[in-house]
Order: sequence, then structure tokens, then C-alpha cells
Amino acid sequence: MKKRSELKQEAKQTLQGSFWKVVGLGCFLFIATIISNMGSDDNRVNVITILGIILVLFVQGVTQLVTQTWYRNYQEGQKSDFHPWSEFTTTLSKYGTGILGLYGLVILFISLWSIPCVLVSTMIIMGLIIAFSLTTTPLVITMVVCLALICLIPVLIKGLSYSQCIYIYRDQIESGKKGVSWRQCIKDSQEMMKGHKWEYFILQLSFIGWLLLNIITLGLGTLWIQPYMYTTNAAYYQALKQRS
Repeated sequence: MKKRSELKQEAKQTLQGSFWKVVGLGCFLFIATIISNMGSDDNRVNVITILGIILVLFVQGVTQLVTQTWYRNYQEGQKSDFHPWSEFTTTLSKYGTGILGLYGLVILFISLWSIPCVLVSTMIIMGLIIAFSLTTTPLVITMVVCLALICLIPVLIKGLSYSQCIYIYRDQIESGKKGVSWRQCIKDSQEMMKGHKWEYFILQLSFIGWLLLNIITLGLGTLWIQPYMYTTNAAYYQALKQRS
């Protein structure tokens, strides 16, 4: 398996000399994020907010496949022929329905996994409060935060297991397979990620410096950072598939 530094270097080489193309591709995500934030009203979750989140996830999915195409073209020596904006619309029309279906199932499965975690943590907290007659103190708040983080672990593990499903879906479509099952793509992703979840998690953590820069630039870093991250993830999938 390639090292993180090798994957990132390949991603940089793929995007090298194409700054404005990368920024143009990042604009789709940037605009989608702005639209999603327009639905917020006094920090309350409403229908527009939910639709905005779905929009961002959808655009992220399309962008992931576009950067994968970009990476594969680079590997095949066709970098100069790549046009990310036209590729975005082509990917949207070809895989849009599948992206929505896959992400819908992923969100559903992760939500179902989170329910028992939330119930268990709530019962533990309530039991401790009753047993020790605790009130709202820094200790209780600390306990709640710690339990919440612990309960996120199973959800995080599942999220990592499902991470390759969109690439698997595309491969099956391109292979000419009929009636591609979204659920089977998720199962195949789980199988592919066995023994590699921690490795992939560390790869995502390695972008934390870039994400902090994105916060400092009030989101403008998205224009470059997200395409770079997705290209690295595409390189990871390619390396993982060859190893499998």
C-alpha cells in the first residue's frame, strides 16, 4: 500500500499547473455551502437547512467522481485533455441518481447505528445523575461530552467502512453491469475497508492543517483544499483496489 506522502504527492502532481481549473471545480462546493447556510434561522434546523445539507453532500459526491476522473486521466497521460467543468455536468447527469441513492442509504445506516449509541449514553448519564444526585455541574458536562465522543466511535467506524461505495458504484456502472445495487456497493465498500479503516482515518486526519486554513480564510480555502483532498482519496481508492 502506498504511503500517505506518496498519495498526496500524486494528487498534487495531478492538479499541478491547473490552479484555475481546480478553483473552478471548488466553486461548486463553495456555492453549495453558501446556499446551505442561507437556510439557517436563529440556529434552528428547518427544511431549507436539511435540503442545504443534502445539496452539499450531493455536490461533494459529484466532485469526488470528477477528481477521480482527473486522477485517472493523469495516470494515463491525458491530463491536458481534462476539463473539470464539463466533466462535472457529465458526471452529474450520468451518476447523479446513484450518488443521491448511495448517500441516502449511507445516512440512513449511520443514523440507525447512532440510535443505540445515543440511548445507551443517555441511560448511563441519567443513571449517574440519579445515583449520585448530580446537578448541572462541570463534572456532569464533562461526563456528557466524554460519553458523546465515545458513542461517536461506532458511527465513525461505519462511516469509514462506507467511504469507498461511491467509487465502487462508478466502477460497476463503467463495467457495463446492469441493475447496480446501491446496498451491494456499500457492502463491497465494507469488505474492501476491512483492515484499512484506521489507515484511511489517519489519511483524513492528515488534512487537519488544511482544514484549519480553510476556517481562517472563511471557507475560501475550499476552492483548493476540497479538490486536493478528493484527488488524494481517489488515489487511495485506486491503490486499495489494486491491492485487493
